[in-house]
Amino acid sequence: MSRLIALTLFYFVTVSASPSQNAIYGRRDASEAQLLRTCGPFLSMTEQELADMVPVQGGFFFCGSPESDTGAQENNMTWNPSLGSKVKCRFTGTLFPNDQYPENGYAEVKTPSGKTQRFNYHQAPDGKKYWFESRRWYEQRILLERTAQDLAALYSIDPSRYEAAGKRAALILKRFAALYPDYIIKFDHPGREKGFYTADTYPDEVVKRKHDAWRLAKWSWWGYMDVSERLLLAYDVLQHTPLLTQEDRTVIEQDLFLPMLRFVEPYEKNISPTNMNPTTWRAQAVASNVLGLPELAGTVRAGISRMLKEQFSHDGFWKEATVSYHRQTVSGLTEVFTKLYPSLDGAQKEALMKKEHPDLLKALEADHAFRLPNGHYACLNDTWSADAYRPRLERSVAHLKTGIGYGVLGMGEGNDQFQAHLNYNGRFGHDHYAGLNLLLFGKGKELTADLGYTHTKARPWASSTAAHNLVVVNGKSQESGAGTPYAGSGNLLLFSGADPGFQVMEADAADNYSQEKVSIYKRTLIAVQTPAGAHYVADIFRVEGGERKDWILHGAADSTQQLTIERADGSALPWQKSKSLVPDGITFEESPGIPAYQYMWKPYRAYANFRNITETRTNEPLVATFRYRDEPGKGLRTWIMPDGGSLVSKAESWSVRNAAENQGRLDDYLRPSVIISRNGPSSRFAAVHAPFDGNLPISSVQVIHQDAGAVALKIVHEDGTTDYILYRDEAGKTSFALDGEAVVFDGRIAFARFRTDKSVQLKMVDGSSFAVGKRKIRGKTFSGKLLKVSGNQLEVQGNTGLAPGEILTVRHGNGRTSSFHVASVTQQKGKSLIVTEEPPVFDLAGNGLIKRTSFPFFEFPGPHYIKSSILSEGSFNR
Repeated sequence: MSRLIALTLFYFVTVSASPSQNAIYGRRDASEAQLLRTCGPFLSMTEQELADMVPVQGGFFFCGSPESDTGAQENNMTWNPSLGSKVKCRFTGTLFPNDQYPENGYAEVKTPSGKTQRFNYHQAPDGKKYWFESRRWYEQRILLERTAQDLAALYSIDPSRYEAAGKRAALILKRFAALYPDYIIKFDHPGREKGFYTADTYPDEVVKRKHDAWRLAKWSWWGYMDVSERLLLAYDVLQHTPLLTQEDRTVIEQDLFLPMLRFVEPYEKNISPTNMNPTTWRAQAVASNVLGLPELAGTVRAGISRMLKEQFSHDGFWKEATVSYHRQTVSGLTEVFTKLYPSLDGAQKEALMKKEHPDLLKALEADHAFRLPNGHYACLNDTWSADAYRPRLERSVAHLKTGIGYGVLGMGEGNDQFQAHLNYNGRFGHDHYAGLNLLLFGKGKELTADLGYTHTKARPWASSTAAHNLVVVNGKSQESGAGTPYAGSGNLLLFSGADPGFQVMEADAADNYSQEKVSIYKRTLIAVQTPAGAHYVADIFRVEGGERKDWILHGAADSTQQLTIERADGSALPWQKSKSLVPDGITFEESPGIPAYQYMWKPYRAYANFRNITETRTNEPLVATFRYRDEPGKGLRTWIMPDGGSLVSKAESWSVRNAAENQGRLDDYLRPSVIISRNGPSSRFAAVHAPFDGNLPISSVQVIHQDAGAVALKIVHEDGTTDYILYRDEAGKTSFALDGEAVVFDGRIAFARFRTDKSVQLKMVDGSSFAVGKRKIRGKTFSGKLLKVSGNQLEVQGNTGLAPGEILTVRHGNGRTSSFHVASVTQQKGKSLIVTEEPPVFDLAGNGLIKRTSFPFFEFPGPHYIKSSILSEGSFNR
């Protein structure tokens, strides 16, 4: 058979078969009725009208409104075909341009072919430019990308009945192919001047701008999205049909798709992967199959492997330590993998993924520790509060993410679940300056929270230290960690989460205030379940260094609350109104309508967000109660213990979430806060937080012993049960009298419960002995030298006493720590061989230097010692 006959037969077979059979990716997952609805307006157009709608340039996305800064990130305008040449403000309904806001200026830019392209804009008296026409072009391009895919999908259902749909999809492809060669590279970013670049200059600009270079784009507003997956999928349906000639296919591939792929190459070569790379790789994966480019598929697979190896922590979490960006990145990688292998079914894909990218399977489950019982996630750093999962948690347990630095104390089932979260992660992108922030969940509500992510002008506030539940030193936000060896990461000191009714976590993050000469910045959480199934958490925050220290506790971010603060005996405090929490003599510029990050670290700048302030001074124990306005029987009660004289402030600030990304409504939604301010070189803040729904589970809290190194609390339950919590700043001995009995404790944290049935329970973490009268328990503390590392096996001198499931901490020569879950322990000639649940993480060099082999690739000098947080307990009768 001649080659000509073979090619003719091949063409006959391919064009005669159903387009959906020839398409590599099949038909879009939409019903015929849905496609008819979306395609109808375009089928009623003439072909010339449709061709004229294809924009001459890719357009600008960010376009604010000259009459309103409502919304967020200058995303004010919208467009649809009924508006013609106008765009409409999403918030005011005004059409632009108009007589009041005409297009009174323009920029002329040379296109790649040497033509002149005019970009019209309206320039306001203050010099700001509004690019109405370019925003319309952007909207037209987005609409026609989607329409081309829908028209092709409709055509594939019945090519004879929907031939007109196929022809219009082909027309859009051909029209974009004709215009794309003259699309101009542009810079588009909210709040910044637009820019234009040539094909000759932009590769150098990519190198110079680094990650900001992705804002240089030709097709979209972000280079990551500059390969059109939708048009590729439309072409996948049409390329082997009579609707496209060989010449058409050549032009579409050579003038549209291949230049798109070449455009993103400098980014891939010069910039390390980010959370948006999967967007590019997904389109490249489609292109590799649709255009027959196997080498491109190999590049994409290598990119996935590189990202998993270099950009994820050893516990499978994305480096930026935000749930939203972790989920975006992991789901993006999964979609890329799916696009690479469109012919495989679910089981085949999972088997191949396990073979090629086993770490991706681990990453798919790494966000489970952040699940709140209400179906949402803990808002760690830039996490969107609306992110959700299903089905909801039925039972809360403790979690420790040793790779990124995050712990959860969890107890209870169903509607009685309780969680206390503590963050000690570093800063690697999309950060909040919130080391040791406290999140509490109880009685079905997120009681205290990180505000999470926002694109409004509130983003600097939401990221600032003062917007979180922690201690602010000298009115400043925590340091960025940039250029420091450990990027603001904290250290885990204690963790015990196996007991369902008594759990402990402690972390230090003093590096976050190194410039303020802070040597200790340590928070300890002790979560307890009552006999009635309620919960509370003792919260001890110790700070050494700096002068002013503000302990801040905010109310809920997604529901309106009322805050009352009174003396522990229920009597009222004398309140006075205050104009501001900002000290006299400090002034600030007004924040613009876009996030103003330059103000982030100015002392007390974040405090300007507080309003409706009242103050009082006291040295008495206090009770702060946050009640939900629509459910006044539900909320959070916090007992705050005295430690010298304090300035106590009640205030309100933006709650952000309920404004729903409309910065024009930020002032409509406020959350209450309590601020305890103390001056001096050292402070220990002690509090007990108890969620309630109806009856209060705790009737009173008081300090029964306090000295320079320890504090003991007495917590009385509503049923008469009495708990005692003993806390020492450092390991050592504490003794005092309790109701005529001697209390002697040697260790860090101890707990005693006296029940109404005359039973007594004693527990301790990191302690060697604890006695109340004649009742005594003994425990084991351990510190042994790390001798050798073999994969995920640590060889340690001595008998650690550790058991599978417990947590070990490696204390390095410079005081830093690393932590691991114990999988197994065996004894061998005076040594402990500990296998960790985590994969191999350490590379121990001959000079004693440890290098982490996964992100963030920290190095730690020796010597290295293993420490354990072992729980000991005993039960007695009175």
